Amino acid sequence: YNMTDLFIIAERVKDFSPKVAFELYYDGIRGLLEAGMFIYGYKTWSHEAAISFGKILGLKDKDILFLDNLRKLRNESKYYGRKINKELLEGLYKDIVKVYNELKDIILKLLNRD
Repeated sequence: YNMTDLFIIAERVKDFSPKVAFELYYDGIRGLLEAGMFIYGYKTWSHEAAISFGKILGLKDKDILFLDNLRKLRNESKYYGRKINKELLEGLYKDIVKVYNELKDIILKLLNRD
């Protein structure tokens, strides 16, 4: 699978499983951040480090803060049972897609810079 696949699957399940969709969106974004790190010669297992690297990739501070809040929400959901309902996901959706598309464009430019 690739990051686009994660977003396609998330789009198809978001109405009946917002938690699964949220995690797929998050994983897609994190994968793009990790791809950017790899291009620069880095590898991490840390979600926080990958998000912080977004600044080096050119994301704005407000986007880094948004991604860090997504990370915290994901941890609360995955490890502490926080509910991700449809309304919460809908409230995040616009910014999730915006940041995903920005990162995708950045990564594609980095890959095509030669």
